Amino acid sequence: MLEVGCGRDVKRGVVAILSRGRQVLLIQRGADVPFAGYWAPLSGKLEPGESIEAALVREVEEEVGFVVEPIGPLWQSVSQDGQFQLDWWSAEIVGGALRPNEREVAGFRWIEPDRFDTLEPTFESDQHFFANVLPALPVREPPQPTRAVLFDFDFTLADSSAGAIECVNSALRAVGMNTADPEQIRKTIGLSLSETFAWLTQSTDAARAAAFETAFVRRADEVMAESTRMYRDVVPTLERLRDLQLGVVSTKYRYRIEHILDLHGLASAFSVIVGGQDVARMKPEPDALVLACDRLGVKRSEAVYVGDHVVDSIAAQAAGIPMVAVLTGTCVADDFTEPPPAAIIRSLSELDLRRVCWR
Repeated sequence: MLEVGCGRDVKRGVVAILSRGRQVLLIQRGADVPFAGYWAPLSGKLEPGESIEAALVREVEEEVGFVVEPIGPLWQSVSQDGQFQLDWWSAEIVGGALRPNEREVAGFRWIEPDRFDTLEPTFESDQHFFANVLPALPVREPPQPTRAVLFDFDFTLADSSAGAIECVNSALRAVGMNTADPEQIRKTIGLSLSETFAWLTQSTDAARAAAFETAFVRRADEVMAESTRMYRDVVPTLERLRDLQLGVVSTKYRYRIEHILDLHGLASAFSVIVGGQDVARMKPEPDALVLACDRLGVKRSEAVYVGDHVVDSIAAQAAGIPMVAVLTGTCVADDFTEPPPAAIIRSLSELDLRRVCWR
Protein backbone atom coordinates (compact mmCIF):
# COMPACT_ATOMS: atom_id res chain seq x y z
CA MET A 1 0.00 0.00 0.00
CA LEU A 2 1.40 3.46 0.83
CA GLU A 3 5.05 2.61 1.27
CA VAL A 4 7.06 3.78 -1.74
CA GLY A 5 7.21 7.43 -2.82
CA CYS A 6 8.40 9.25 -5.93
CA GLY A 7 11.14 11.37 -4.45
CA ARG A 8 13.46 11.47 -1.44
CA ASP A 9 11.34 13.88 0.60
CA VAL A 10 7.81 13.47 -0.73
CA LYS A 11 6.11 10.10 -0.99
CA ARG A 12 2.86 9.90 -2.91
CA GLY A 13 -0.15 7.66 -3.03
CA VAL A 14 -3.58 7.64 -4.61
CA VAL A 15 -7.01 7.13 -3.03
CA ALA A 16 -9.75 5.74 -5.30
CA ILE A 17 -13.41 6.67 -4.84
CA LEU A 18 -15.52 4.07 -6.64
CA SER A 19 -19.26 4.70 -6.78
CA ARG A 20 -22.29 2.50 -7.38
CA GLY A 21 -25.33 4.72 -7.47
CA ARG A 22 -25.32 6.64 -4.16
CA GLN A 23 -22.87 4.24 -2.53
CA VAL A 24 -19.06 4.14 -2.44
CA LEU A 25 -16.82 1.12 -2.00
CA LEU A 26 -14.88 0.89 1.28
CA ILE A 27 -12.52 -1.86 2.39
CA GLN A 28 -11.23 -3.04 5.74
CA ARG A 29 -7.47 -3.13 5.53
CA GLY A 30 -5.96 -6.60 5.77
CA ALA A 31 -3.34 -8.03 8.08
CA ASP A 32 -0.48 -7.60 5.57
CA VAL A 33 -0.75 -3.80 5.32
CA PRO A 34 -0.19 -0.93 7.78
CA PHE A 35 -3.16 0.08 9.95
CA ALA A 36 -4.79 -3.33 9.66
CA GLY A 37 -8.47 -3.32 10.50
CA TYR A 38 -9.11 0.31 9.52
CA TRP A 39 -12.00 1.05 7.16
CA ALA A 40 -11.01 3.25 4.22
CA PRO A 41 -11.38 3.74 0.49
CA LEU A 42 -9.02 1.82 -1.79
CA SER A 43 -5.54 3.32 -1.85
CA GLY A 44 -2.11 2.51 -3.20
CA LYS A 45 1.42 3.67 -3.79
CA LEU A 46 2.87 5.33 -6.83
CA GLU A 47 5.69 3.28 -8.23
CA PRO A 48 8.76 5.24 -9.46
CA GLY A 49 7.84 7.04 -12.68
CA GLU A 50 4.18 6.00 -12.49
CA SER A 51 1.35 8.47 -13.04
CA ILE A 52 -1.50 8.90 -10.59
CA GLU A 53 -3.97 7.52 -13.12
CA ALA A 54 -1.86 4.43 -13.84
CA ALA A 55 -1.36 3.75 -10.12
CA LEU A 56 -5.10 4.08 -9.50
CA VAL A 57 -5.99 1.58 -12.23
CA ARG A 58 -3.30 -0.90 -11.15
CA GLU A 59 -4.00 -0.75 -7.40
CA VAL A 60 -7.77 -1.13 -7.75
CA GLU A 61 -7.41 -4.19 -9.95
CA GLU A 62 -4.77 -5.72 -7.66
CA GLU A 63 -6.81 -5.14 -4.49
CA VAL A 64 -10.41 -5.85 -5.54
CA GLY A 65 -10.38 -7.08 -9.17
CA PHE A 66 -12.28 -4.20 -10.78
CA VAL A 67 -11.09 -2.58 -14.01
CA VAL A 68 -11.59 1.16 -13.68
CA GLU A 69 -11.24 4.32 -15.74
CA PRO A 70 -9.98 7.40 -13.85
CA ILE A 71 -12.42 10.32 -13.98
CA GLY A 72 -10.65 13.15 -12.19
CA PRO A 73 -9.06 14.54 -9.00
CA LEU A 74 -11.20 15.30 -5.94
CA TRP A 75 -8.93 16.32 -3.08
CA GLN A 76 -5.47 16.03 -1.52
CA SER A 77 -4.53 15.00 1.99
CA VAL A 78 -1.67 13.65 4.09
CA SER A 79 -1.60 10.06 5.32
CA GLN A 80 -2.23 9.15 8.95
CA ASP A 81 1.48 8.83 9.68
CA GLY A 82 2.33 12.09 7.87
CA GLN A 83 4.65 10.34 5.41
CA PHE A 84 2.62 10.49 2.22
CA GLN A 85 0.81 13.00 0.06
CA LEU A 86 -2.45 11.39 -1.05
CA ASP A 87 -4.27 12.33 -4.26
CA TRP A 88 -7.95 11.46 -4.10
CA TRP A 89 -9.51 10.55 -7.47
CA SER A 90 -12.90 9.41 -8.65
CA ALA A 91 -13.00 6.44 -10.99
CA GLU A 92 -15.61 4.52 -12.96
CA ILE A 93 -15.87 0.74 -12.93
CA VAL A 94 -15.77 -0.48 -16.55
CA GLY A 95 -15.00 -4.17 -16.14
CA GLY A 96 -13.74 -6.97 -13.95
CA ALA A 97 -15.49 -8.41 -10.90
CA LEU A 98 -15.22 -7.86 -7.15
CA ARG A 99 -12.48 -10.27 -6.03
CA PRO A 100 -10.80 -8.89 -2.87
CA ASN A 101 -7.12 -9.70 -2.37
CA GLU A 102 -7.24 -11.57 0.94
CA ARG A 103 -3.77 -10.41 2.00
CA GLU A 104 -4.65 -6.72 1.69
CA VAL A 105 -8.44 -6.68 2.16
CA ALA A 106 -10.12 -8.15 5.23
CA GLY A 107 -13.62 -7.06 4.22
CA PHE A 108 -15.59 -4.62 2.08
CA ARG A 109 -18.82 -2.64 2.10
CA TRP A 110 -20.81 -0.50 -0.29
CA ILE A 111 -22.03 2.35 1.88
CA GLU A 112 -23.63 5.75 1.48
CA PRO A 113 -21.08 8.49 2.29
CA ASP A 114 -23.11 9.94 5.16
CA ARG A 115 -22.90 6.54 6.87
CA PHE A 116 -19.10 6.55 6.97
CA ASP A 117 -19.12 7.71 10.59
CA THR A 118 -20.78 4.43 11.62
CA LEU A 119 -17.57 2.51 10.82
CA GLU A 120 -14.70 1.99 13.25
CA PRO A 121 -11.79 2.49 13.21
CA THR A 122 -11.28 5.11 10.48
CA PHE A 123 -8.65 7.75 9.66
CA GLU A 124 -9.24 11.39 10.60
CA SER A 125 -8.59 12.60 7.04
CA ASP A 126 -11.13 10.09 5.68
CA GLN A 127 -13.69 11.31 8.20
CA HIS A 128 -13.11 14.89 7.02
CA PHE A 129 -13.43 13.89 3.35
CA PHE A 130 -16.79 12.15 3.75
CA ALA A 131 -18.20 14.70 6.21
CA ASN A 132 -17.04 17.93 4.56
CA VAL A 133 -15.22 17.55 1.22
CA LEU A 134 -17.43 15.11 -0.70
CA PRO A 135 -20.77 16.85 0.08
CA ALA A 136 -19.33 20.15 -1.22
CA LEU A 137 -18.15 18.72 -4.56
CA PRO A 138 -20.28 19.49 -7.64
CA VAL A 139 -22.57 16.68 -8.71
CA ARG A 140 -21.16 14.91 -11.75
CA GLU A 141 -23.59 15.01 -14.62
CA PRO A 142 -24.42 11.61 -16.07
CA PRO A 143 -22.60 10.99 -19.37
CA GLN A 144 -24.39 11.65 -22.61
CA PRO A 145 -25.25 8.40 -24.38
CA THR A 146 -23.13 7.68 -27.43
CA ARG A 147 -25.36 7.74 -30.50
CA ALA A 148 -22.80 7.92 -33.30
CA VAL A 149 -19.28 6.69 -34.04
CA LEU A 150 -17.31 8.47 -36.76
CA PHE A 151 -14.21 6.94 -38.30
CA ASP A 152 -11.26 8.37 -40.16
CA PHE A 153 -10.58 6.24 -43.22
CA ASP A 154 -6.88 5.82 -44.10
CA PHE A 155 -4.96 3.78 -41.51
CA THR A 156 -8.12 3.61 -39.36
CA LEU A 157 -10.44 1.48 -41.48
CA ALA A 158 -8.07 0.61 -44.29
CA ASP A 159 -4.46 0.56 -45.48
CA SER A 160 -4.21 2.45 -48.76
CA SER A 161 -0.47 3.05 -48.49
CA ALA A 162 0.42 1.00 -51.58
CA GLY A 163 -1.88 3.09 -53.74
CA ALA A 164 -0.83 6.34 -52.04
CA ILE A 165 2.85 5.66 -52.69
CA GLU A 166 2.14 4.85 -56.32
CA CYS A 167 -0.02 7.96 -56.83
CA VAL A 168 2.29 10.40 -55.03
CA ASN A 169 5.35 9.33 -56.98
CA SER A 170 3.42 9.29 -60.23
CA ALA A 171 2.25 12.85 -59.53
CA LEU A 172 5.75 14.00 -58.56
CA ARG A 173 7.13 12.65 -61.81
CA ALA A 174 4.32 14.37 -63.71
CA VAL A 175 5.36 17.78 -62.34
CA GLY A 176 9.04 17.17 -62.98
CA MET A 177 10.16 16.42 -59.42
CA ASN A 178 12.09 13.57 -57.85
CA THR A 179 10.12 10.72 -56.35
CA ALA A 180 9.83 10.44 -52.56
CA ASP A 181 10.82 7.71 -50.12
CA PRO A 182 7.85 5.34 -49.55
CA GLU A 183 8.12 5.60 -45.76
CA GLN A 184 7.98 9.40 -45.96
CA ILE A 185 4.88 9.14 -48.14
CA ARG A 186 3.24 6.85 -45.57
CA LYS A 187 3.64 9.59 -42.97
CA THR A 188 1.61 11.99 -45.10
CA ILE A 189 -1.41 9.72 -45.42
CA GLY A 190 -4.34 11.52 -43.85
CA LEU A 191 -3.08 14.98 -44.82
CA SER A 192 -4.57 17.01 -47.64
CA LEU A 193 -2.87 16.78 -51.03
CA SER A 194 -1.54 20.34 -50.73
CA GLU A 195 -0.06 19.51 -47.31
CA THR A 196 1.40 16.29 -48.69
CA PHE A 197 3.10 18.13 -51.56
CA ALA A 198 4.50 20.82 -49.26
CA TRP A 199 5.75 18.33 -46.68
CA LEU A 200 7.46 16.04 -49.18
CA THR A 201 8.99 18.70 -51.43
CA GLN A 202 9.39 21.74 -49.15
CA SER A 203 8.11 23.70 -52.16
CA THR A 204 5.81 26.72 -51.98
CA ASP A 205 5.13 26.76 -55.74
CA ALA A 206 1.31 27.02 -55.85
CA ALA A 207 1.04 26.20 -59.56
CA ARG A 208 3.14 23.08 -59.24
CA ALA A 209 1.20 22.05 -56.13
CA ALA A 210 -2.07 22.34 -58.07
CA ALA A 211 -0.62 20.29 -60.92
CA PHE A 212 0.55 17.68 -58.42
CA GLU A 213 -2.97 17.41 -56.99
CA THR A 214 -4.51 17.01 -60.45
CA ALA A 215 -1.99 14.31 -61.40
CA PHE A 216 -2.49 12.49 -58.10
CA VAL A 217 -6.28 12.40 -58.50
CA ARG A 218 -6.00 11.18 -62.09
CA ARG A 219 -3.77 8.25 -61.09
CA ALA A 220 -5.76 7.52 -57.94
CA ASP A 221 -8.92 7.16 -60.00
CA GLU A 222 -7.14 4.34 -61.81
CA VAL A 223 -5.47 2.38 -59.00
CA MET A 224 -6.47 3.51 -55.50
CA ALA A 225 -9.65 1.55 -54.87
CA GLU A 226 -8.32 -1.80 -56.01
CA SER A 227 -5.05 -1.40 -54.10
CA THR A 228 -6.70 -0.52 -50.77
CA ARG A 229 -6.87 -3.24 -48.10
CA MET A 230 -9.57 -3.07 -45.42
CA TYR A 231 -8.41 -4.08 -41.95
CA ARG A 232 -9.76 -7.48 -40.96
CA ASP A 233 -11.31 -6.26 -37.70
CA VAL A 234 -13.47 -3.65 -39.49
CA VAL A 235 -16.39 -6.00 -40.18
CA PRO A 236 -16.69 -7.39 -36.61
CA THR A 237 -16.31 -3.87 -35.20
CA LEU A 238 -19.09 -2.51 -37.38
CA GLU A 239 -21.24 -5.47 -36.38
CA ARG A 240 -20.70 -4.68 -32.68
CA LEU A 241 -21.74 -1.07 -33.31
CA ARG A 242 -24.71 -1.83 -35.54
CA ASP A 243 -27.20 -0.19 -33.14
CA LEU A 244 -25.41 3.18 -33.46
CA GLN A 245 -25.19 5.59 -36.35
CA LEU A 246 -21.85 5.22 -38.13
CA GLY A 247 -19.97 7.58 -40.40
CA VAL A 248 -16.65 8.28 -42.10
CA VAL A 249 -14.88 11.64 -41.87
CA SER A 250 -11.70 11.88 -43.94
CA THR A 251 -9.59 14.14 -46.12
CA LYS A 252 -9.96 11.48 -48.81
CA TYR A 253 -12.44 12.31 -51.55
CA ARG A 254 -15.92 11.06 -50.72
CA TYR A 255 -16.52 9.32 -54.06
CA ARG A 256 -13.32 7.32 -53.58
CA ILE A 257 -14.31 6.24 -50.06
CA GLU A 258 -17.74 5.21 -51.36
CA HIS A 259 -16.13 3.22 -54.19
CA ILE A 260 -13.79 1.35 -51.83
CA LEU A 261 -16.54 0.59 -49.32
CA ASP A 262 -18.80 -0.60 -52.13
CA LEU A 263 -16.08 -2.97 -53.40
CA HIS A 264 -15.93 -4.54 -49.94
CA GLY A 265 -19.70 -4.64 -49.39
CA LEU A 266 -19.55 -2.10 -46.54
CA ALA A 267 -21.21 0.98 -48.02
CA SER A 268 -24.56 0.31 -46.33
CA ALA A 269 -22.95 0.25 -42.87
CA PHE A 270 -22.37 4.03 -42.88
CA SER A 271 -25.10 6.63 -42.66
CA VAL A 272 -22.85 9.54 -43.61
CA ILE A 273 -19.53 10.03 -45.38
CA VAL A 274 -17.79 13.41 -45.36
CA GLY A 275 -14.75 13.71 -47.59
CA GLY A 276 -12.17 16.31 -48.45
CA GLN A 277 -14.29 17.96 -51.12
CA ASP A 278 -17.28 18.45 -48.81
CA VAL A 279 -15.82 21.24 -46.65
CA ALA A 280 -13.77 24.35 -47.30
CA ARG A 281 -11.43 23.63 -44.39
CA MET A 282 -10.09 20.13 -43.86
CA LYS A 283 -8.68 18.56 -40.71
CA PRO A 284 -7.23 19.68 -38.36
CA GLU A 285 -10.10 22.14 -38.64
CA PRO A 286 -13.33 20.75 -37.13
CA ASP A 287 -15.65 21.52 -40.08
CA ALA A 288 -15.94 17.96 -41.43
CA LEU A 289 -16.78 16.48 -38.02
CA VAL A 290 -19.34 19.19 -37.33
CA LEU A 291 -20.94 18.57 -40.73
CA ALA A 292 -21.12 14.81 -40.11
CA CYS A 293 -22.88 15.30 -36.77
CA ASP A 294 -25.30 17.78 -38.31
CA ARG A 295 -26.17 15.34 -41.10
CA LEU A 296 -26.71 12.53 -38.58
CA GLY A 297 -28.81 14.76 -36.36
CA VAL A 298 -26.73 14.10 -33.23
CA LYS A 299 -25.10 16.42 -30.74
CA ARG A 300 -21.32 16.46 -30.84
CA SER A 301 -21.32 15.30 -27.19
CA GLU A 302 -23.17 12.19 -28.39
CA ALA A 303 -20.50 11.22 -30.94
CA VAL A 304 -17.07 9.58 -30.78
CA TYR A 305 -14.37 9.99 -33.44
CA VAL A 306 -11.88 7.18 -34.09
CA GLY A 307 -8.68 8.16 -35.91
CA ASP A 308 -5.02 7.27 -36.23
CA HIS A 309 -3.33 10.66 -36.61
CA VAL A 310 -2.63 13.68 -34.41
CA VAL A 311 -4.60 15.86 -36.83
CA ASP A 312 -7.63 13.71 -36.00
CA SER A 313 -7.15 14.45 -32.32
CA ILE A 314 -6.80 18.19 -32.92
CA ALA A 315 -9.91 18.28 -35.12
CA ALA A 316 -11.94 16.30 -32.59
CA GLN A 317 -10.98 18.59 -29.73
CA ALA A 318 -11.88 21.65 -31.80
CA ALA A 319 -15.26 20.08 -32.58
CA GLY A 320 -15.91 19.09 -28.96
CA ILE A 321 -16.01 15.41 -29.84
CA PRO A 322 -14.14 12.77 -27.81
CA MET A 323 -11.50 10.99 -29.86
CA VAL A 324 -10.15 7.45 -29.68
CA ALA A 325 -6.65 7.06 -31.13
CA VAL A 326 -5.99 3.75 -32.88
CA LEU A 327 -2.35 2.82 -33.42
CA THR A 328 -2.71 1.26 -36.86
CA GLY A 329 -1.07 4.17 -38.67
CA THR A 330 2.28 5.89 -38.45
CA CYS A 331 1.69 7.64 -35.10
CA VAL A 332 2.63 6.05 -31.76
CA ALA A 333 1.00 6.53 -28.36
CA ASP A 334 3.52 9.19 -27.30
CA ASP A 335 2.47 11.36 -30.25
CA PHE A 336 -0.96 11.85 -28.70
CA THR A 337 -0.18 14.27 -25.91
CA GLU A 338 -1.71 17.62 -26.84
CA PRO A 339 -4.58 17.22 -26.92
CA PRO A 340 -4.76 13.79 -25.24
CA PRO A 341 -7.38 11.42 -26.67
CA ALA A 342 -10.15 9.89 -24.58
CA ALA A 343 -8.55 6.48 -25.15
CA ILE A 344 -5.72 4.84 -27.08
CA ILE A 345 -6.19 1.40 -28.62
CA ARG A 346 -3.95 -0.85 -30.68
CA SER A 347 -6.63 -1.91 -33.16
CA LEU A 348 -10.35 -1.51 -33.77
CA SER A 349 -10.96 -4.83 -32.03
CA GLU A 350 -10.13 -3.04 -28.74
CA LEU A 351 -12.70 -0.26 -29.26
CA ASP A 352 -14.86 -0.21 -26.12
CA LEU A 353 -17.11 2.83 -25.76
CA ARG A 354 -17.58 2.10 -22.03
CA ARG A 355 -13.93 3.03 -21.47
CA VAL A 356 -14.17 6.36 -23.27
CA CYS A 357 -14.47 8.60 -20.20
CA TRP A 358 -14.17 12.14 -21.46
CA ARG A 359 -16.81 13.92 -19.40
